[in-house]
Formats: sequence, structure tokens, C-alpha cells
Amino acid sequence: MSIQTKTPQHVERLPQLQCMAGDFNCHSSVWDPRHEGNNHVATSLIDAASDLGVEVSVQPVRTPTHFPHARALEDLIAGLARACNDAWNSNAKTVKVNTRSKAWWNADCATAMRQYRQSRSPAYGALRRATKAAKRQFFDERIETIATKNKRPWDLMNWTKQRNLPTYEAICYNEAPCNMMDDLWQALHATYNAASDRPVKVEVLEEVEQEPPREWVDFSTAELREELAKCSNTSAPGPDHLTWYQLKKLVIDNDVADKFTKIASACLRVGYWPSHFKECNARRRSGYLVHFAHLLAGLPPVHLHIKKLVDRSFARTRTLLSTHPTLSLMSTRHGLFRGEEFHPCAISSMAPSLQKRVKSSVMDAEANASVVNEPMNPLHEEATPGQRVSDLFGAQITYDLDIPRDKEALADRRNHLDALRTERGLDPQTVMVAADTSVPTDNQFQAIIACTLIYGDVGPSVSRQVAGKATSDDAELAAIAMAVGKALQRPDSDRILVFSDSTKAIK
Repeated sequence: MSIQTKTPQHVERLPQLQCMAGDFNCHSSVWDPRHEGNNHVATSLIDAASDLGVEVSVQPVRTPTHFPHARALEDLIAGLARACNDAWNSNAKTVKVNTRSKAWWNADCATAMRQYRQSRSPAYGALRRATKAAKRQFFDERIETIATKNKRPWDLMNWTKQRNLPTYEAICYNEAPCNMMDDLWQALHATYNAASDRPVKVEVLEEVEQEPPREWVDFSTAELREELAKCSNTSAPGPDHLTWYQLKKLVIDNDVADKFTKIASACLRVGYWPSHFKECNARRRSGYLVHFAHLLAGLPPVHLHIKKLVDRSFARTRTLLSTHPTLSLMSTRHGLFRGEEFHPCAISSMAPSLQKRVKSSVMDAEANASVVNEPMNPLHEEATPGQRVSDLFGAQITYDLDIPRDKEALADRRNHLDALRTERGLDPQTVMVAADTSVPTDNQFQAIIACTLIYGDVGPSVSRQVAGKATSDDAELAAIAMAVGKALQRPDSDRILVFSDSTKAIK
């Protein structure tokens, strides 16, 4: 780093220094009595150190900063070089870098390669089997690690990895450097939780000018050809047995391309996507044909993404208001119709045979209405700002969610909670409950919620029940609700302590 140019510019961004040393390659009469004159580089260094609160430490008897080389110094350096050389020779391993220097190459592959070099063609099959087994074992372990253990497929990308900060630059928050771990934690907490526990002001929505809805522009032939040009000619065919190469040849004709664009525009206009468009065939390419293994680690197929989006569209039907015109097309079989009058083209006015032949998004929503079996009311009184639990009883609820990071503070936190449990356990008007859940990874099984209650001399009493197929957040909320309900059943209780391992659910 150039002292003259960069040190004064970064003085305000540097953290608090205790000691600054180094070969600054500048002379000054302050530390070198043999130097005469005023060096502006040394003056700039002294000024920068003074701004950082560091003083120049000068010995009582000033000596030159440069000494002539002595024979003892040469012998010492030679001995150090010999020690480093001996340590390297005793611990280093000879590595032969060649075309087979792959991460999956193991001892079995090396043994098979030596046998092949000795006998040539008879041992070639053993070499192929060894390399194939090594590749399969290596990539299966990588897929297992990414798909089940860390569940972070984005770690395969170089741009998502951690980057080291510059050594001369500190993280600043509110124009102050964060030199301690507590300062860094407070800066992170204040940055990402700035709007936490603040009331919602819905009046700002009245100032937003409502824009008129825009119509969807139909697809053009140029857009179709541009997107097809990006597709590979060697991709596997779909359910219609057509490849991208064949479609590229078909859309050369303007009439054929015009029909394709009309089909796409009609699908968006009526809100219906044919089932053939939702299907996708996946094929694993053979490694011995293309000389590499074509694997996708932890990435679900496209048809599962589309299935998830379709299921969410069915769930959104339950969230519509009772005055929404779409509900007038539904029947009363699943409780979707909540209006006063049916539409002339409603499903209930169709014959059963006609309902089987009609294909539309409304029919799909009617047929899959059982996916969501819970009523949903987005305008419920408890969901409006000012009527929530945190708004009505905010003064009566105290959160104790301080989770320290270092081990010593964590041990003190554990002792504090143990003492709190011991002291409050003797209070007959305090009820302590702990809630937890067990959500299986297999979707075939249901989640279990449980709570433990301690009330004076009573307890601990454990309660558990089945919560159905739910996510971890929903199961945690159900467990906390059950724990609070059990605590409210205790007479003469004026304080409830709730213990949970889910900060999101407890808030």
C-alpha cells in the first residue's frame, strides 16, 4: 500500500490500532539520526498515525534503522533455509499432474491403470469399470451432501462463496467503525430488523395513485423465433415426440409460426394451460458416450415446479372475497360459492356429462378444491392492523429473545433460564409451558405438536396431539397455541412463561 497516497484517504475507515509497524521505506530524522532534511513521505506517515491515536515510539538512544549484513546473519539465514528444505522434503508428496488428475481419481483407478499399461488391451475393461465405479461413488457423495445434508445447491456457484474484506477497511455503521463483535451484531440487527415491532400505517396507500390495468400484448413471431433459437437441437423430445430442431424448421413458415403464437396468446387470455405443456421428460445422458457425467445435484425437475405452481393456484381460490366474480362460476359442492346468485354459465347449471368434457381453469379449481380444506378469510377482524395480538396486548407481552454468540455468554444465558425456571416454579400464580413440534421429512406422515406444563407443585404434565400435514412454522404456531390454551385453563394464574425454540413463531 502506498503510504503517501492511500493512508490519509483511509484513516477514517481504519479501526482502532494498538500498534503499527512495518517496512515503510522512508527516512526521517525522528528515528534515523544520520538522515538530514525533511521527508514529506515520513511527515505524511506521522500525521496519519497521529490521527489514528498512535504515537511514534523512539528509543532513548536513537540508532539507525539499517545495519550492515554480518557473517552471523548469513549463517542464520542459511540454517533457516536448510530447516525449511528438510521439513519440505520430509512431508511433501510427489504429485504427478496429467490428464487423469480428477477429483474422483482414487487408488483403484491407479491400480487398474498400472495393470493396463502392463497388459494393454486385456486390462482395458477393468480400467473402465474402475473409473466408472469411482465416478459414480464420487458424484453420489456430492449429490448426497448437497441434496440431504447442507441443502445448499447454490454453493456450487463461485459467485456465492465468501469474499474476504480488505485488510485496511472496516465495516461502518452510522459513520462509526464496527471493531467488536457486539457492534457488528447490532449493525446487522438494526439493518435487517429496522421495521420490527412497528405499527403498520395503511394511510400511505391512499396517497398512491392507482394506475389503470394494462392489457396483455400478444406474442409475436419474432419473440417465438428468438426463444427457439436459444434451445438446443440435441435435447430429448417431449410427450409429443417433437424436438427443438423440428420446431425451428416448422416456424420458418409464417403461417405455422402465426398459429403457434395464437395458441400461446389464447392460453394466457383464457387462463388455461394444456396438460401437455405441464409435462416434462428428464433423461440422464450416458457418461461413456459423451466422456463426462451429466448430473443435476439437488435440483428438482421442471414438472415438479409447475405442479407446485398449479397447486398454489388452486389454493388461491380459497382466498378470494365473497364478491369476487370467479366464485359465481363455482358450485356449492366444496363451499366455494358464497354469493347470492349464480352466473348463467356456472358449473352447477351444466349437466354432469358436460362437466366432464369442458376443460378450463375454473373446472380445474373446482375439481381440486379439496387441496385446501381450511377456510381462509384475508379480511378477518383479527388480521386487520390494530386488532392483532401484538397490537392489543403489546404492553402485556415481554419478549426475551437475546441469543448470545460466544460460549461464555451462552452459558450465562443457560444459567439465567435455569434460575428463572427454579424461581418462578415456586410462585403459585405463574404457569410455565414449553412447546415443541416434530415435523417428518416424508410427506406421507403428519406432524406432532407437544407441550409441557408446570404450575406450582403440579407437573410437569405433557400433552401431545397430531397436527396433520403442516409446515414447521405452522406446527410451531399450533404448539404454542396449545401451550397457551393449557396455561389459561389454570385458575388464579396471572403470569405465563412460554419457552419455544422458534423465534419466528413466538413473535
